[in-house]
Amino acid sequence: MGRRMNRFHRRYCASAKWEKLMLESLLPDALGGVSLGDNVLELGPGPGLTTLAWHTSPRVTAVEIDGKLAQMARERTRSLGQR
Repeated sequence: MGRRMNRFHRRYCASAKWEKLMLESLLPDALGGVSLGDNVLELGPGPGLTTLAWHTSPRVTAVEIDGKLAQMARERTRSLGQR
């Protein structure tokens, strides 16, 4: 069962549908105009869609335990100068 959930998680959380929902609704509602400051720590960024949303902060550190998702996040955020 865990494998199915992981495959679903990878597929859905990397989808354009999830990206749109997260950027247009979930994050704005959750943050409510709060300033994130100069350092953001993101735990479990998955494929990096949320990591892109934090680019307004000068320093973002994202920690992902799943190697495949970490690689996806690294590739997705490479243009922002993140490692």
